Order: sequence, then C-alpha cells, then structure tokens
Amino acid sequence: MTNLDPASTDLVLRRAVELSTVEPVSGEIELSAEAVAEIAAEVGLPASTVASAIAEHQAGVDNDRSLLDRIIGPDQIWARRLSSSSEDDTRERAQRWLSSSHGLKSRVRPDGVVVANRRRGVSGFVAVGARRAGGHGGLGRVRQVQVAAVDVDDKPGAVCVAADIGNKRGEAVAGGAVVATGGAAIIGLVALVAGPVSLAALPVAAGVGALTSRIVHQSNVRRFTEEVEATVDGIAAGVDPPTALKEKLRGRLKRGE
Repeated sequence: MTNLDPASTDLVLRRAVELSTVEPVSGEIELSAEAVAEIAAEVGLPASTVASAIAEHQAGVDNDRSLLDRIIGPDQIWARRLSSSSEDDTRERAQRWLSSSHGLKSRVRPDGVVVANRRRGVSGFVAVGARRAGGHGGLGRVRQVQVAAVDVDDKPGAVCVAADIGNKRGEAVAGGAVVATGGAAIIGLVALVAGPVSLAALPVAAGVGALTSRIVHQSNVRRFTEEVEATVDGIAAGVDPPTALKEKLRGRLKRGE
C-alpha cells in the first residue's frame, strides 16, 4: 500500500479539495491512502476524490502551467477514471494496454507506478509502425507514459494515465524556429535592398514561428488526448486492449466475410 510523506499528503489533499470544492487539511506524518481518506472524510471529502488526487500525484501530473504551456501547448497529457479493480489488477491491465496497443516496454517502480517507454532499436520501430498501420500505437511516439492505480479500502479507487509529450512539443518548437529563421533571413535580404526600415518586420517573423509551433503542437495534443482517454477508459473498464488482429477480424465480421 502506498505511503505519502508530509509534502505529498498536503499536495494530495489540496487536489482532493479542488475536486470537491471543500476547504483543505494536511497531515504531519507519513500516511497511507486509507489514513488520508479518513482525514478527508472528516471534512466531507469523498474517498473517490482522495483516490483520484493520489493517482494524479503518483502519475506525476503537473497542474501548474508554464509560459511555454500557455504559448505553445502542454508537454503532458493526462486523464483519470474511477476504477473498481484492485491496484494489482489495474497495473497488470495497464501494462497489457501499453504493450499490446502502443508497443511500449513497461516496468513497475517500487512505489507501484507503471512506467513505460519506447522500445529501442529496430524492434521498437517495427512494433510502433505495425500498430500505427492498424490504427493503434499512438502513445508509442511519446517520451514516457506513467500509470498510477490507487485503492481506498473497499471503495472505488482511481487510475491515472499521464503521457509526457515533451519530445513532440520540442519538435513543434523546432519547426516553428525554422519558419521564424527563414522569415528573418528573407527580411534581412530585403533590408539590404529596401533599407533598415524593413527590419521592423522581424518580430512578425518570430510571431509567425511561434504560431506555427502552436498549430502543429495543438494537433499533437488532440491526437494524444484521444489516445490517453481511450487507454484510461479501457484500463478502468477492465477490457482487453485492441490489437491489429482483433480489428481485422472485427472488420471482416462487419463486412459479412
């Protein structure tokens, strides 16, 4: 069972408060999820919001937005759901989803969080490519995925899936920089002919680059949000992950073959 240090307990309770709009309290000693739920219950917080807040915290969810988040878009996509399965069953199912549906290699950290990364080498490239051809494997292109499952006694627990898409945002920013650099180069050439006045357009070129990065990354955000939502839905519902073979058979059945 997961234990929380004082700082983590405070963060979890504050997040649980945000989820239920009740005044926060905090602990002073290391507490189990059940103990935190008992404290929360005394101020009217339901166990489900405590489980959700702990799951978010363990999965590494960052609710603070940086300047880059606001300008370009987030570097993390996450979603949580309530779950009636045990922590162990949820972790096992999460690993199946991450492996079968996304081609990721996962492990369980000592604190119980499932951490998944892209497979290296040719095998990883082939695994992700094959799944993409079948309409799956979307999370096989992100930097890392973390899944946390939390139980609180016999009450419904929670599962949270958080995907680190910082690599995709970096690619979008790099693409925007190319656009901005190209625009600046053109403006520089024009300045040689038209004079220094044309240099006033340099901020415009930078703005176009930032806008390009944002447009590209917003497409990433939409795509990966769908993948994360589908994954956490499947894990929480207790269903098996889709595979290329299953989808092919389903398509044949629909066509009456």
